Amino acid sequence: IEYSTDGQNYISLGSEKLGFPIQSDTPQKIISAFKNLNIKARYLRVTAENQRKTPDFYSNKHRKPMLACDEIWVN
Repeated sequence: IEYSTDGQNYISLGSEKLGFPIQSDTPQKIISAFKNLNIKARYLRVTAENQRKTPDFYSNKHRKPMLACDEIWVN
């Protein structure tokens, strides 16, 4: 996650590496939080990288992995 005041120059707030998904065919919810940052920003940039291949346990191995983001909360 990165932030910027001008939309051009971004400063990193940190990163989080997530492990391989649990063995399930249903979508999984992942909650990540960066707390008490005490910054002022106008722009946030969130970068995520999808898995390169479908896990072996997945029932439909012919589909490509998918990554979706539903919400980003900012207080």
